[in-house]
Amino acid sequence: MKLWSNIKIHNMQHRILILIYRYRGLTNEHLRRILYSHLKSDIPGQKANISKFVSMLKKAKLIESSSCYPYSRELIHNLTKKGVEYVKENVIIDPKNSMAGFNDEICGDFDAKLLSPSTGYIEHTMLFLDFVTRNKQFPVRNNYYAVQNYTFNQQISSSSTIKKTASIKPDGEIMIGEKVWSLEVDTGHERFSSLLGKFTNYKKYLDYCFEENHKRAWNGIFIVTKQSELPFEKDIRLHTILRAACEGLQHYVYDFPVFIFNRKNEYSKYTLLGLLKEKTDVLRKVDISIPSKVNPLIEKRNREQQKLNKEKHREDEIHRSILEGLQKENPRLEQKRNQQVRERKLIEESQKEELEEVKRKNSRFWGLGRYFF
Repeated sequence: MKLWSNIKIHNMQHRILILIYRYRGLTNEHLRRILYSHLKSDIPGQKANISKFVSMLKKAKLIESSSCYPYSRELIHNLTKKGVEYVKENVIIDPKNSMAGFNDEICGDFDAKLLSPSTGYIEHTMLFLDFVTRNKQFPVRNNYYAVQNYTFNQQISSSSTIKKTASIKPDGEIMIGEKVWSLEVDTGHERFSSLLGKFTNYKKYLDYCFEENHKRAWNGIFIVTKQSELPFEKDIRLHTILRAACEGLQHYVYDFPVFIFNRKNEYSKYTLLGLLKEKTDVLRKVDISIPSKVNPLIEKRNREQQKLNKEKHREDEIHRSILEGLQKENPRLEQKRNQQVRERKLIEESQKEELEEVKRKNSRFWGLGRYFF
């Protein structure tokens, strides 16, 4: 137990506050799964303990609650401004740490208003939290850690584009092994066009990473859906997700895996990549087109490189021709220079002889003068 701002905080309450900060909101049942599910004690007793600790935190005005109706009769708890202040004073706040949000020790820096759960989409929120609390072996962090900004060129005419900024915001991030995956939650209500837009946004982000040589934030997409007992051939929702992924991601489906969780059917062990490699006949039967493996950006880069290579080759040819011409011209130039040197020498010798002749004449003239003067 610790004393903070004249409030006694039990160790379990301390953990509850940090967990709510991490996931933005949790119900009593979610807290029980995280804190007590490993124990053999009776579940009603566990719930009673959680309810007692939560009630004390409410009285201390560190948390507040709102209804989960119509999804359930439960209340979902989130931190007040005072509760956020407590957490920030008692954990390491380091937004730049790559592990921030994946554990209780290091967190990002968020305010109470931002962390308030979206009760307007309560089914979506609860599906996310149900997954997190039932699969504790996978570290998960909330969507505010997952935002990635990128730029892309938008076509504004047949001959010009404009650079625009966009962002991609998954529902969270999940760590499997040492790799981080984008986490998406599907309640089954989004239409195909909306799903297609989501996967197309991923493609734009991946294009940006390729063109700017920027490291991808995620290994792939991990999609959490409602449980399904339908066989693959009759599971229309699963077909819709896979079709949107193939059309939206296009060639990236081969190196950016899409995994769909919570499926109880014979293909549950397969990622989309696995289906594309081993079950293309099954995909075609449900009218899912197989994407091309060709990356147009790689093709474009190869064409540009080939063009540069041709230009360099042409420049090298010109340079070599000039050198060859100079090599052929050099003997002639040398011969001409030698001829000019010889001619200059002959002229100098002639001028020297003329000068000597003038000197001799002058010498005879002055010699004769001695007889006359």
